[in-house]
Amino acid sequence: VRLAFQLLSGRRQCYIEGREYGEQMITLIKKINPTSIHDLPKLLDAQVQAQPDNHMLFDKAEAIKSLCLGCSNTSDLITLIDTLFTKKPDAIVLSSVHKSKGLEWNRVFVLGWHSLMPHPKSKEDDQQELNLKYVACTRARSELFFIEPLEKTRD
Repeated sequence: VRLAFQLLSGRRQCYIEGREYGEQMITLIKKINPTSIHDLPKLLDAQVQAQPDNHMLFDKAEAIKSLCLGCSNTSDLITLIDTLFTKKPDAIVLSSVHKSKGLEWNRVFVLGWHSLMPHPKSKEDDQQELNLKYVACTRARSELFFIEPLEKTRD
């Protein structure tokens, strides 16, 4: 979601595959019903702490907190999420491996092959995570790239 926000900020058309993921994020925001957008990160953290084994909740909460930074109120946040998850022709498609099942593109970039796969909260030898790596590798029709994030350095 951060990458999509950066692309959109740079006037690059993109969307995130998986409309229902955006709808689930919006539902979560409405369920929490913060009085202010500034309260939302703390309220999301409380939800995650109440369900520490819920990986999807953790991922959604982190994505929402990232998007909060560019919004002045929850209405703006919901509009932004709706925009990010609406398909646009000739745009960069961002997708989780889960959402890419059954889809193919000419050029695929797999981000975080070593650092994000398997999911940081999963077991290292989880067969489902290995299957996801296979899915990631088979989405490209002609070009497949593996990209790792640059390590952050302290000044």
